[in-house]
Parts: sequence; structure tokens; C-alpha cells
Amino acid sequence: MSFIRQALSIFIFSLKHNNMKRLLLLMILLFYGSIVGFSQTKIGISTNFFQSTLSGVRTDLPPGYGFSGSSHTVEDTYGFAIGGLMQTPIFRFLELEYGLGYFYESERINIDYINRWSFQPGSTRLMIDLHYLEIPLTAKFKLFKALGNEVILAGSLNTRFSIVQNSNYEDIIFESILFRKRQFNNFLWNSKVAVGISNDSFKNYEVLLFLSADLSPFVRENLFGFMNDLFPARNNQIGIQINYFFKTLN
Repeated sequence: MSFIRQALSIFIFSLKHNNMKRLLLLMILLFYGSIVGFSQTKIGISTNFFQSTLSGVRTDLPPGYGFSGSSHTVEDTYGFAIGGLMQTPIFRFLELEYGLGYFYESERINIDYINRWSFQPGSTRLMIDLHYLEIPLTAKFKLFKALGNEVILAGSLNTRFSIVQNSNYEDIIFESILFRKRQFNNFLWNSKVAVGISNDSFKNYEVLLFLSADLSPFVRENLFGFMNDLFPARNNQIGIQINYFFKTLN
């Protein structure tokens, strides 16, 4: 169990110092420990489908350039995640899960504005697509078993690294941005709580319902126009997760 103590100490240090290299080292340690330390580590695939709600868009700013301060309506959007997963038993009632996958979500915001030159009202739609590499780390508790169903409670801390992030913002505004700044953060933290079941008749499957919330904003500070209104807005997700385990390491 010494590798677990090492992994936990690295994880706590990484949280305090925001150190991504140590998080990657944590994943290597967990993978190594799962092979040499346990005989029941499972390998599988995890898929997530969810509805995402953006909250915290600023409404206290006066109207300005780039639609800043304009009235707006935020739409709920849908996203998904898929990736490889490893599940290692720690105690009879506790399992540790970790993996690597792809995560996608989007933002759709309808903006109502007054043209600063013609003073005519208008409307437009801001569209943002966010693609991440995700490293999930989950503690999973087996609560009880009834009628062939094992009830599971899980808590996760997910780290997401930006792959590609697209926005139509510069296409919809009237101004030209001369000095462009990077708009999106390179990585963010996300927390997740899930409850689900594993049925005796389908032992390789787990089905969970989850709630998750971003712990950090997806855009950077001090941007131009309405993009600045998005700081420090965060996304919350509600959805379903399906895990399928196809191999057990002996």
C-alpha cells in the first residue's frame, strides 16, 4: 500500500501548488501500483452524456464595446466525455478509479444589443466549443447490496487540459481586436458526485447519475468586451455515466 501513500501525498501537494507535472506523476504511480500491488484491477471504458448550465455571467457592467454589458440569455447545452478507465480495489468497500479521456462541452449565449453607431437594436449568438483532455480521479464507495444490485457512491476530482477551443466572438462583434489575448484557460478543475448501481446479471457494467461543477473559470481575466463578462462564470453538469470493464489484471 506504500504506493497509495505516495500517490496521495503527490495529489495533495499538487492541489496546494497547482503543479501539473506532479499530477501526471500521480497517474503513473497509480498505473504502476495497480499492476504490481493488486490482483483485481479492472480496465474499461467510461462514457458520459450530460446537460451543461453556465452560471455567473456578469450583469453589473455598463454597456460598452464588444457587446460588454449587453442583456443576454444563456442556453443550456449538451456534451459528452469518453475515455479509458482503471479501477483498483483499496478495501472491500472502497475502489479507486483513474483514467484518461476526451471531454467536450459548449456555450450558446444569445446577446441583445444596441448598435453604438446607428443606435438600432439587434441580436446575435455567441458560440463557444470547448475540447479537453481529461484526467479523472475517483473514490468509489460500495454502500450496500439489495436484490442483486450493488449501490455505489462516487466522488471525483477531474483535471482538464485544453486541446482546442473555438469561438465565433470576433466574427459577430463590430470592432476589430488589434491586440489579441489568449481567451481560454489552459486547464481547469472539476468536482463530481455520482450515485449508481452495478447489477449481478451485468457485472461488467456500472450505471451512475451524476452532478458536477467546475471549480475554476474557463475564460481568462481582463478580456475585451463580452468575453470579459464571462469571467468568472463556471459550468455545472448533470448527466449519466456508463462504465464497461472488459479486462481484469491478474
